[in-house]
Amino acid sequence: MSFIAAVLILNLEEADAFIAFANLLNKPCQMAFFRVDHDLMLKYFAAFEVFFQENLPKLFQHFQNHSLTPDFYLIDWIFTLFSKSLPLDVACRVWDVFCRDGEEALFRTGLGILRLYQDVFSALLKDGFKESDRNSVSSSNNSPALRS
Repeated sequence: MSFIAAVLILNLEEADAFIAFANLLNKPCQMAFFRVDHDLMLKYFAAFEVFFQENLPKLFQHFQNHSLTPDFYLIDWIFTLFSKSLPLDVACRVWDVFCRDGEEALFRTGLGILRLYQDVFSALLKDGFKESDRNSVSSSNNSPALRS
């Protein structure tokens, strides 16, 4: 909550920040996460996974292959409304859209971040496979059985 409070205090007077804070925390998505309503949180994770699979199928499959579920990253994004993971000016823009469009904006923002870094993930995968192939070849060449 401190990240949410900090952004509000930076942009509003104290009384207005408190009112906005209370209103933000009363949104259904935030309420589910801050109350740790597991059933509702699982529904949000499932909905995000559907959007993720539809919009970024290759990256989704990579996440599935490595057992990266939305709870690893989505919890932090939703708890802080992206104020911890994005620069302040970008986070404030996300908040504007969130206040206008609702919790769907949080999912779209999450997908946008994943899409933005999709090429980075792809490059890491390619480099990772090349590196692991080189390591396995070099380690097999250095094996005692091959030297004798």
